[in-house]
Amino acid sequence: MLLSLLFIACSTRPWNILSENKMEAVLYDLYIAEAGISENYKLFLDDPARKNKLLEDILNRHGITRATLDTSLTWYAGNLDKYVKINEKIEKRYNSLLTELKQEQSDSLIVAEARAERKNRIIIDEPYFFITVADRPFGVHRFRSDTIPRKNGGIYELSFDIFGVSDSANVEIGFRVSCIDTVYILRDTISVNGRYTSSIDVSPTKKASRISGEFHFPKTKQDLLYIGDLSIRRK
Repeated sequence: MLLSLLFIACSTRPWNILSENKMEAVLYDLYIAEAGISENYKLFLDDPARKNKLLEDILNRHGITRATLDTSLTWYAGNLDKYVKINEKIEKRYNSLLTELKQEQSDSLIVAEARAERKNRIIIDEPYFFITVADRPFGVHRFRSDTIPRKNGGIYELSFDIFGVSDSANVEIGFRVSCIDTVYILRDTISVNGRYTSSIDVSPTKKASRISGEFHFPKTKQDLLYIGDLSIRRK
């Protein structure tokens, strides 16, 4: 009986421990960040501050502290059945993401365009990337679409995850939908980390011929800026 009571006490999640769903969401973002760091290891070599800043941005996005994460990790380590379950979900999501990205890369432009038409999703040339001042000496990173819906009008929605923004270094976004005789332009300033979404409403009489944009960041900014899941959809 005593052993049973101890087991129940240990397996019941305390109030200060992240729920399984919250833990999964946090660890998934950290997993994606680690994958990006591995792919860009030279950017983080001999500069651990970059990695720490990225971690802090992710924690802030989820509204938790590093202490809360560490405490939760310790508790889940003592409840391996729950921890294994969380990691299985993360691995499944990550593998699904990799499969999707590989599929998009292997498809021909014609097939990708047809898929984008059906889903109203516009294929972006570079949906995940890091930005540093060293890589972009003029403080600009440009992006463009590889597919254009052959339809008049519509609302073009731009969205992405962004980490690395600080109070002293905001990021400006430029987004354009170009038609034959008209260019629709959106300009905005991003001052917080997390998911960003905005849109351009194109007249029903106009048809997009090019979709592009750019990120502007301060030349004095030394931190790493991460953009992920950059997407454009026509509604």
